[in-house]
Amino acid sequence: METKKIFPLLKTTVGHKIVIGFLLAIVFVGGISYYLYRYYEIFSEMGQQASRNPLQQQAVDLDKLEQAYRDAFTQIINSYLSLAESNVANLSEQSAQAQQQLLALKVPPSDDFRSKHLATVLALGEIERLAKSGQQDQVTTELTELKKLTKF
Repeated sequence: METKKIFPLLKTTVGHKIVIGFLLAIVFVGGISYYLYRYYEIFSEMGQQASRNPLQQQAVDLDKLEQAYRDAFTQIINSYLSLAESNVANLSEQSAQAQQQLLALKVPPSDDFRSKHLATVLALGEIERLAKSGQQDQVTTELTELKKLTKF
């Protein structure tokens, strides 16, 4: 008789067992549903945080970058060449200044832009070196090469 009080569900009919099994299945499915809901909620929140990531928001439009670079590059080179042709200032100082301005630019990832940028910076360094050493004929030659190099 005491077993009936301790384990009353063990001695039930088949109908009771089916109801208990159905209730356990509902609890089990409910638990799985809750964890799936939490899983979806966590990953949707992570997706929203990734979309608010400032690095992704600063994605650069390459056309705008190329145009901005092209404009700044031509402005720097044109002002440098006009000063070099008018012999207004010390050419070595102007070469160093133009070189620093070019190095401050953000260069587009295209190989054409990068190679032209590097060649121009190196040419300005060479002109600076030649101007400091007083080799005016070679400076003139390098300036002519620089004009050819910097045409877009």
